[in-house]
Amino acid sequence: MKRVIISCMDYRLTEEVLKRADKDTVIFRNAGANVKEFLSRLKEIKPDEVVYLPHTDCAAMKLVYNVVKKGDAVSENVKDKLISVFSGQKFETLEELERLNAKLNE
Repeated sequence: MKRVIISCMDYRLTEEVLKRADKDTVIFRNAGANVKEFLSRLKEIKPDEVVYLPHTDCAAMKLVYNVVKKGDAVSENVKDKLISVFSGQKFETLEELERLNAKLNE
């Protein structure tokens, strides 16, 4: 069975991700466990199972929150890869944003 694990690159998730891996598992990690970045790869791999591992207290989501709600500046690359996922989405708190991230990446 081919399995793909998509997780945040947060160091705290390393042990959890590795526990779920075996020789038939491909692991993708990035800021905020952003599935959008891996869609073409998922189509190539055609996994039987995708395990999605977002988490709370995520630095990537804090960055998104600060850009959207406080107007912090980031590079165009960060806007394209991370911030754009939340364009037009409504949230008020960081906790709401973290739940929204999980929902958008299902």
